Formats: sequence, C-alpha cells, structure tokens
Amino acid sequence: MHLPNPRGGGKRFLWRCIPLMVVLLAPWPGLATSFSAAMAGVCDAAVGLVFGSDPEIHFVPEHYEGHPWWVQMSVKSVFTNQSFSVPVDTRTVAYIRIAVFLSLAVAWPFWATRQEMKAMAWGFALLIGLIALTIVLPLLQVLGIVKALALGVLAQSTLSIGILTLLTYPSMAFAVPGLVWLLTLRLGRLGPVTTA
Repeated sequence: MHLPNPRGGGKRFLWRCIPLMVVLLAPWPGLATSFSAAMAGVCDAAVGLVFGSDPEIHFVPEHYEGHPWWVQMSVKSVFTNQSFSVPVDTRTVAYIRIAVFLSLAVAWPFWATRQEMKAMAWGFALLIGLIALTIVLPLLQVLGIVKALALGVLAQSTLSIGILTLLTYPSMAFAVPGLVWLLTLRLGRLGPVTTA
C-alpha cells in the first residue's frame, strides 16, 4: 500500500509521534490501578449484558500483588460448579494499543477534512473491537474449560490460534494499532490528489 507523505514531512511526523507516545506510555503514578479498575468495570458490565447470571463471570482489579495492570478474569458455572480464573494484562491488551494508535493519529493528523475524521473514528472503533476480541477469545476458552460452553475441536483450535495471534506475543500490542492506523490512512485517503 502506498502511503502519502504526512503534512509537514516525515521528520515532523516522527517528532510529534514519538514524544507523545513516550508521554502516554510513561509509568505515571496511579495510572495502572485506575485503568485496570476501569477496564474491569467495563468488562463486568459487558459480560453481564451478554451472558446474564450463568455463568458467573467477574473481572477483579488489583488481585495480583505487584501487578497493578493485571485483572483477574474468573468464570464459574452455576450448573457444574466448576471454576477457573486467568490474569488479563490490561496494559498489553488495551492501554498500549490505545496509546500507540492515538499517538500515530494525533501526529498525522486526521482532522483536516470530514472524511479523515470519519476514518479516524472508524479506525478507533475497529481498535476497540479488536481489544474486545482479545478479551473474548480467552473468555470463551475458559467457558469451555468449566463446561459452561460446549466447544468442539475446531472451535478450540480456532480460539487457540486467535489467542496466539492477538494475545500471546507482546509485540502485538504495537503491531495491532499500527495495522489499524495503516487501514485508517487508507480509509481517509490522505495526501494531495494529483491529476494527469
């Protein structure tokens, strides 16, 4: 895909993007606990609407000592009484992805035309959707473990591939928002239009 030159040139783009990314990714006091608590609240509300009271699904912040970014995802089937819990690192799953995308988007920027602003909105919505998918995939796998959801071999294999792709590798915290940003550029069709 051919990328148009950013307004002000590539060097100015980097000078805007890198400092902003450094500021957003800095270990600010209280950021980890606040963000993980907010994520846990949003996830609890979402699964409550989707799954109801069975199975019992809870996201608990500040459960793991020394890991303020981690949220405990616990699942219990009220029928089989089986339970299982796994940690969710909200920093790599959500915060870094949002910070990287916003750094790229603000540094470009996307607010010159209405079309570009729409592209920015669609890109951010896609990113949030991918973050949600990154949480849903292990949740579905845990639901299968506690027998709250019947998963066949194909479904289990698909979930494993999805988790491996989106969650296992820490580099995906940067790759996912980067790819979404490239798609946003495509949607916005930025850059000067040349005529023959």
